[in-house]
Amino acid sequence: SSSSALTGRGGVSASLSSHRLIANSSAIGVASRLDETLPEPGSAAMNIFARTHYAWQLGIDERFFSTMRMRIVRGRAFEPADAAGPPVVVVNRALARQLFQSEDVIGRQFDSGTLRQRHDASEIVGVVEDAHYTSIRGDSPPTMYTYYRHPPGMKNAATFEVRTAGPPEALAASVRDIMRDVDPALPVFGVMTQTDQIATS
Repeated sequence: SSSSALTGRGGVSASLSSHRLIANSSAIGVASRLDETLPEPGSAAMNIFARTHYAWQLGIDERFFSTMRMRIVRGRAFEPADAAGPPVVVVNRALARQLFQSEDVIGRQFDSGTLRQRHDASEIVGVVEDAHYTSIRGDSPPTMYTYYRHPPGMKNAATFEVRTAGPPEALAASVRDIMRDVDPALPVFGVMTQTDQIATS
């Protein structure tokens, strides 16, 4: 409903993510195939294993890829019906190649987690083109996109991305008004254009 309200005020599309893009902020986990045996959590061997299995993680909604104009190259983006099902993920090309040496990975499963804890296996439903996440410097990292309605969700904060038809600065007040309608106690801060965010970073 917030997305529809924004469209009526000059927004083209709106989405949310767990982290602000190009802001030196990210969540990083360990992604491994089901046939790989993980070393003991916290061990030196696990630290070595992680260096070749790191995967950046970003929680998103079903409109994120269309809002950010990120092309799905195989499979699909998230759908509302995914909320009631088992964990599914979209991976970028870099992570598909890191895990399976191929981009033909729709329907395959892998384990994700941290250096100390494994998560349930997730099924890949889509492959998206590589994109920068934390920084514009260097290559795009192997990245898994998780559906925000599945754990770990948004936790304590979320970032909204709004694509506008006109000057983005003109929509800032509308964004604040809409969020105030949703919850007057909800703080909205750090509103800036993606261009300004990249310059700040």
